[in-house]
Amino acid sequence: MNSDLFWIEHEHDRTSASDGVSRYGVYVRQRIIGGFEECWDGTYDTRLAERFAALAWQTATGPVMAPPYADWRSPVLSARMSIDAENGKPGLIATVDVAAPWPGGLREARGYVDGHSWYSWKRERVVGREYLRAPYEDEVARGDHYALTTVRLVFPVSRIPLPDAPRAGHRSGEVEERARNAVAAIKDELNRVVGPVVETLEVPGGR
Repeated sequence: MNSDLFWIEHEHDRTSASDGVSRYGVYVRQRIIGGFEECWDGTYDTRLAERFAALAWQTATGPVMAPPYADWRSPVLSARMSIDAENGKPGLIATVDVAAPWPGGLREARGYVDGHSWYSWKRERVVGREYLRAPYEDEVARGDHYALTTVRLVFPVSRIPLPDAPRAGHRSGEVEERARNAVAAIKDELNRVVGPVVETLEVPGGR
């Protein structure tokens, strides 16, 4: 299993490609009209590289791609990119949700509140890979109580050089190429920033 928190599924991208080249590339081409083209058709005139990178990341992850091109492992729950268009600083912002251990007060009470035994995130293993998940409705309906703690990391993605957005009249394949480069750059930055935070957390264990 990949030891990084975030990675790119290069092998699956090639072997599952309907065009024989890149599954992600197909998704990018399908989202040019009404999506990526706004980065060069005059819809916006600022933050084009950041807008392009955010679209590239959104396309590479779920729910757009399932399984995703850019993936992550527990305890990361989600990773999103957005644009801050209000000031003159780099505008790409990451929001990463991480499953976290209980606060001290709840842990000291050993999970017992109001006579109920509370449980943390559920652990599940699928195809040899363990992940954390919220309880299903039937698990709650049978009377179990869950206290799910999340740490939300929000930070600027400003340290890394992002590829420029393609220009109008770009060459064939350029949009897909630059999208892959943007996703790779974001993936590396998420590992750099989020990795140390996760290392300090005691990963919660479910029932």
